[in-house]
Amino acid sequence: MIHDRIEQQDLRDRKLQSLEARITRESRVGWPTLTATAVLVVVAVLISVYLTLDACALR
Repeated sequence: MIHDRIEQQDLRDRKLQSLEARITRESRVGWPTLTATAVLVVVAVLISVYLTLDACALR
């Protein structure tokens, strides 16, 4: 009986480890994606600041 529980626990542990590995693999975002996103955000902020300051200077 104890042997069956140990086997069941081992099976659960292996399933949990494979699930964790799959989630980690599928949710990974690479550095190129993060860099491209950061560059786009910075460029958009700079453009909006420039346009805001330009609009305020014309008044």
